[in-house]
Amino acid sequence: MSTLEFQDQLSKMRVSLHRFALSLTADRDDADDLLQDTCLKALSSREKFRENISFKSWLFTIMKNTFINRYRRQGVRHAVMGGMAYTAGTPSPGVGHESPERGLLSDEISKALASVPEAWRQPFLMHHHGYRYHEIAEHLRIPIGTVKSKIHFARKALQHQLSELRYA
Repeated sequence: MSTLEFQDQLSKMRVSLHRFALSLTADRDDADDLLQDTCLKALSSREKFRENISFKSWLFTIMKNTFINRYRRQGVRHAVMGGMAYTAGTPSPGVGHESPERGLLSDEISKALASVPEAWRQPFLMHHHGYRYHEIAEHLRIPIGTVKSKIHFARKALQHQLSELRYA
């Protein structure tokens, strides 16, 4: 399939993809973002598309996987950071005055994060800030499997540290 044909097919699928994105996200803005991410990934992965595969199925799979990865990333942030809008003790933009309880929790998270070995902490923080596994691997010059392992170990260590604080 030529580039022009590919773009034409993708353009024809936008309405169906947008409906599917709405069914996944239940939010128009999130659906628009998901559609944009899906189209970008499809265009950047054009060479991976094979003629014997349904173009529609291929696009819907990209969208579903993008949605799942985004959900997991957000779920990890909420699970590890207690659902708060903090990154290593720093309030997110738009967060108002913090309560004393939030400050204490933020300090606990920062302490727990500081106790994680640097070799695990750096990939974890990069992933938390939205970097993808392959981007982290390239930046740190380590295999992608190692990146995934370090993030997993950091997550488990943080969960352990924070659960100890909760029951202390």
